[in-house]
Amino acid sequence: MRCIAGAVLLFGAIAFTFLLADPWLVGTQWEDLGVVIALMAPFYVGIAVLAPLQEMATLSRQPLWQVAINALALVAIIVAMASFGALSPALLEVIGLISVLRMLMHAVFIWLHLGHVEDVPASGLAVGSAAR
Repeated sequence: MRCIAGAVLLFGAIAFTFLLADPWLVGTQWEDLGVVIALMAPFYVGIAVLAPLQEMATLSRQPLWQVAINALALVAIIVAMASFGALSPALLEVIGLISVLRMLMHAVFIWLHLGHVEDVPASGLAVGSAAR
């Protein structure tokens, strides 16, 4: 829980700082950068919180679901990008939302499968592999 709170505080502070600095950037090539950084903050919170879950999933005996969750998120991002057609604050919000949903899907999957052990051969390869 500290990791989540720390990530929210860190990226929230970064977003807040850039939003405060945004008026000084008007008329420069960095105009609206504060808004973009603020919109990307939830995306980076999702990454910061997801990294430890990814590490746990790497050690999971059920990697197919982890790959499926990431593939689903990738398809959702591609669909969002194609439907928006151009970079916009709304697109960044959608990508951030997809990242947070992906993190939640990983968390739910890990929570539901805690303590579940599949039959894994001594070689460490997944069930159904040729090395039985």
